[in-house]
Amino acid sequence: MTQAFTMSKSAQEECLRQWSELLKEGYSIREMLALYGQFASEKEQQWVSGIESGLQEGAWIAYFLEDAGFSKEITGIVLFAEKFGDLIEGLSRSADILGNELKVKEDIRKVFHYPAMLALGFIVIVSVLIQGIFPRFDEFFHSMGAELPAVSVMTFHFFRFLPLVVGAMLVMAVVTLIIMKKRLTPIQQLHTLVRLPLIRQYVQSFVTYHFISQLKPLLSNGFSLQEALIVIGREDRTEHSQIESERIRILLTEGESFSDALFCSDLYLPQFVHIIKMGEAKGKIAEEMDRFSQVVFRRLQKRFSSFLTWFQPLFFLMIGSMMVLLFASLLLPVFSILDQW
Repeated sequence: MTQAFTMSKSAQEECLRQWSELLKEGYSIREMLALYGQFASEKEQQWVSGIESGLQEGAWIAYFLEDAGFSKEITGIVLFAEKFGDLIEGLSRSADILGNELKVKEDIRKVFHYPAMLALGFIVIVSVLIQGIFPRFDEFFHSMGAELPAVSVMTFHFFRFLPLVVGAMLVMAVVTLIIMKKRLTPIQQLHTLVRLPLIRQYVQSFVTYHFISQLKPLLSNGFSLQEALIVIGREDRTEHSQIESERIRILLTEGESFSDALFCSDLYLPQFVHIIKMGEAKGKIAEEMDRFSQVVFRRLQKRFSSFLTWFQPLFFLMIGSMMVLLFASLLLPVFSILDQW
């Protein structure tokens, strides 16, 4: 194996994209690696040299991707395409996934940039008010023998205990994640996440797309469904795919249809089950799955973009409402004193 180093996500996407384009233009794998190495950094050149040596010994390219920091999902897709399908398609599909991941991160950065600045400013203002202004208000009104308006009292108490509540929620969230990570297996984690309404469809879309990426190349290259599931259970790099492939294979052995075996799990999109039923009726499961995977990929991008679109104005509205409530609670006591005069 090559000496491990970590490529950035953008470098990973560019690497796979270049490889797929070079292969598509007719270069052999060795020519592709040699050409890519000419423009790579010193560490990447050492990595490419290790891949070239490994190929001479009969290794697969996908095994070397993990040395460069590629995720198990990406290496799994490339491995299956390399062994049982179209390597160009596997590289291109993996590059698309990485490209979408980078786009999502960039969109998140853009959307959360201004809300984060606004939230930071809001925290500073509230901290100053809690530490300096609120106590003086209490002292001033007590010295005059007057009482603060009920709205002001409630608001002051709310903002006084807000940091404790938010801190407690963050601690609970971190503890919950740690417990899930240590006590639950990857498949149990997915079943837990899929019960959460806000992220249910995102988890189902991810699992469905990954499963199709593994199964479709095998079916397209003459494997029976049973044989394909056995291969996935043996070769896949992710634990949840291994467990799911074995579960589905057992149900098929017991006489269940493929669509019914998928329906028994909540990890897959309901539409996927319907597509499989259509494929079973036509005898074209691989073609229907491939078409559906493209739809899933596009809809996942659109759904996340829509979420980011409404999140920012909603966050601004929430912070703005709290600011109005805060300053209104400060002005009401002043107005009440003026009315008494």
